[in-house]
This record gives sequence, C-alpha cells and structure tokens, in this order.
Amino acid sequence: MTQTVSPQQRFKRYGDHCPICEGHSGLKQGRGERCAGYASSDGEYIFCTREEYAGNLERKENTSPATFCHKFYGPCDCGVTHNPARSSNEQQSHTSRTIAYSYHDERGRLAYQSLRYEPKEFKQRRPDGKGAWVWNMQDVSYVPYRLSDLLKNPDAMGFIVEGEKDADNLAQIGLVATTNVGGAGKWREEYNQYFKGRHVVILPDNDKAGQEHAQKVFASLTGIAASIRILELSGLPDRGDVSDWLEAGGTKE
Repeated sequence: MTQTVSPQQRFKRYGDHCPICEGHSGLKQGRGERCAGYASSDGEYIFCTREEYAGNLERKENTSPATFCHKFYGPCDCGVTHNPARSSNEQQSHTSRTIAYSYHDERGRLAYQSLRYEPKEFKQRRPDGKGAWVWNMQDVSYVPYRLSDLLKNPDAMGFIVEGEKDADNLAQIGLVATTNVGGAGKWREEYNQYFKGRHVVILPDNDKAGQEHAQKVFASLTGIAASIRILELSGLPDRGDVSDWLEAGGTKE
C-alpha cells in the first residue's frame, strides 16, 4: 500500500528542502540534484529519493516515488549518524515539538529553521550540508521569514509581525507578511534591503516588548521603506498578537 503524504511534508523549492541531500522537487531532473522525497509527519524519518546517499538502506517501493528511509536522529543505515548533538535528555524534553519554521535565502535554499516547543520555547538550527543539523546560528546569512513572498510581490505592502505563526496566518488571508528569527528585539540591519521602497505596516504584540520591537523596526527602516506605519490592533488582550485578533474575527479589511 502506498503511503499518503501531505503537501506540507514534501520537499519543495519554497518550503523545506531535503536535509539529507539538500534537494527538492523544484530542481530539474537529470542533474543529480533533485529530490522528490518528504519527511515523516513526526519529523523522525526522512524519505530521500537520492540513491547515492542511501548507503545500506533498501529502496522502499511503497512510497511515491520510491525512496530511501533515513533515521533522522542518531545512527542510520546509510552510514551517517544524523544530528548526533541531540542528546537523550533533549529528546525527552522536546518530544512535544509543534512546528519547524523554515527560512530560505533568495535562491530558495534552506538557510536555517526556528523550532517551537511547547509550552513556548524556541531553538534554532541550520543544515550542515551533510544531512544533519547544527544547533546554532553561527555564520548564517540572516533573511526575513517568507522571503520568497517579498521577492515575488515587490509592490505589495509588507506586514511585519513578531512571530512566524503570525506571518503565516496573515499570508493565509492574502497578505505579504514577514518576521525575524528570535522574536522581539532581534531585528537586524541585514533585513532592511528587502523593504527598500516598500510601504510597510508593523503590527506589534500587545506588551512592552512588542512596543519596543516595533519602535526598533520603525527606526531601522526609516529612510529605506517608502512609508512605515505602526498599527495597534484594537481589542487585543494583554500580550495578544495579530493571530489572536484574527481568531476573534478580525479581517484584512
């Protein structure tokens, strides 16, 4: 029986790339770079289509297309120990991972990820180019979240929020939205170039950190963006954000 795989699990150009081979389905066939595989729903296994990375793994014919199933944490039969830095204590404390937010560069390559664990803890990691992760941000090129949306819509108003979930929720209602890794207070000058000449709306969280972050972004983009507006949403609860506002019935109008 062929496994059922959701579109979110597939490796795509503007989405997660295969952490084993760094390929994705958007690459041209015949060049030895493309991977039409996917990740398991729990993130513990990677189904890669590239045989040269398979080692002693057997081809799984019950997947579409046929793949090689890599164990993503610890020793794998491909001959590589993937992500050896994840200790047993880390596994126990982070079994409730909810989602990995991927940041891609201008060419669509995976630059790094921010992982959210319950109740609300974040860790960052970057691919090491060998099918494993490095759990730090050393030497990464910082980019805004959902950079591809900014690049594909250069004339659209850009909404800057405080978290990836908020950016995703705004994108679902048709807006071009972004954020920065690390949350409030972590805006970097490297992001400014993507807002040159663009009209920008900053949507702060309803707390002191959110207000300070909005002011920092405003100051950083002054003289770069065509216009900047800090929009405080009415009716937000204490520490509320735009996702709370949308859940309460708010619309883009």
